[in-house]
Amino acid sequence: MSSPDSAVQAEAEKILNSTQPLVEVKKHLDNIIAGEDENKQLIFLLLLSGKVPDPKRKQMILLKGPAGTGKTTLMNIADLFKTKTIARLSETALDYIEDLESYEVLKLQELAHMDYDRPLKFVSADDGGYNIEITVPSRQEVTDAPAPPFKTFTRHIPAITLITSTTRLTIEPQFRRRNWTVVLDESKEQTEKIRAWKVARARERDRLNQGLIRETNYIKSKRILKALVEMIEPCEVIIPFKNFLTQLLPSDRVEVRGHYDKLLTLVHLHGVLLQKQLPKLNERPILTPDRALEALDIAKEAFDTMSSTERRVTALLNVLDEMGVGESRMIDKSERVKLGKVIHKSPRTVLTYLNFLEDEGYLEGVGGRGGKVHTFLTSPKEILKRFGSLSSKLKDKDLLKSAFQIESRTYLTELCDEMEIGEEEKEKLLNNFPI
Repeated sequence: MSSPDSAVQAEAEKILNSTQPLVEVKKHLDNIIAGEDENKQLIFLLLLSGKVPDPKRKQMILLKGPAGTGKTTLMNIADLFKTKTIARLSETALDYIEDLESYEVLKLQELAHMDYDRPLKFVSADDGGYNIEITVPSRQEVTDAPAPPFKTFTRHIPAITLITSTTRLTIEPQFRRRNWTVVLDESKEQTEKIRAWKVARARERDRLNQGLIRETNYIKSKRILKALVEMIEPCEVIIPFKNFLTQLLPSDRVEVRGHYDKLLTLVHLHGVLLQKQLPKLNERPILTPDRALEALDIAKEAFDTMSSTERRVTALLNVLDEMGVGESRMIDKSERVKLGKVIHKSPRTVLTYLNFLEDEGYLEGVGGRGGKVHTFLTSPKEILKRFGSLSSKLKDKDLLKSAFQIESRTYLTELCDEMEIGEEEKEKLLNNFPI
């Protein structure tokens, strides 16, 4: 009989060698987290950036949602990695964390208002970390020469994969641009999934206490996924369809420019997970269009949120559009009460959503506190139209796959010719990208 540890290692290796490792990962994540299917797979993939040495690929993940929606539970996926966990950071605390280089992920349990603190932004892939000058008292050596009272040295704070959370709707613009914004599911269906999951886990604990099982699926899945993460080796992945891939994002909003790197890094990280299943050129795995589309599918809602706004605000805009609200319409306290009843939120929450749209430049606000009045500068319908949707572009996957295949064949042909790859080997490679 194999030992528990060897059985865990064998299961982890089986996942890594399977044709659908992310599907197998999800099965174990289901034992750890109820529902949130796309979000938990996306977070797992993005946290793999912690294992990639290139600082330009380190990802920042911000979980958003009201209290009680499960942000802490989703954030605990980071515990599968070598993670430094911090409850809160003071303004300069990041400058003095001595062992940050030995961790793969920094888990900041609550963002608070750290998005307005410059150092936290600088650990992103955009900046690659930052340098600080530290002045300390110097020690007097045993010499006749007088020593200066202080000395200054430079310390580098590296870029690191970061995951944190907030209940706030409005985030400092630079920090928001650097982050993947993952909005949690507030639906009734998700609440029911959590209820059923908790019942199932409680029954498992009953069986454990009665000696009927050696460990719960919750504990077993965490051990298997932790072993899997340790097995994954970073590698460079060739993405032969970068042109059409980046065209999936809307180009009419300046802030989308920063999302191109996020898109490319996401599919690269999926390629790292899939490296044993992908075709290779000089031992480097080549991501195929169908595997890229798998990653895009689980990330589409996050990209829609980052390219526009999150679904709780979009839900309000849809209601306003259905009510026939147009440009120059004013929304006062009495209107907020009515809207709150429709979307099952308090008038204060509706005010928060309207303030968010004001910050985005779609509304004008006058007054303060409960007496604030908002005026639409453009109609809700026009606001919704501006929100480019990756989801809508993914509806015709066959068309996208065909475009990816054509670009892949052209690019790989040119690459093979430059590398003087033989015709037979080149044709064998191109067979993985049929038109």
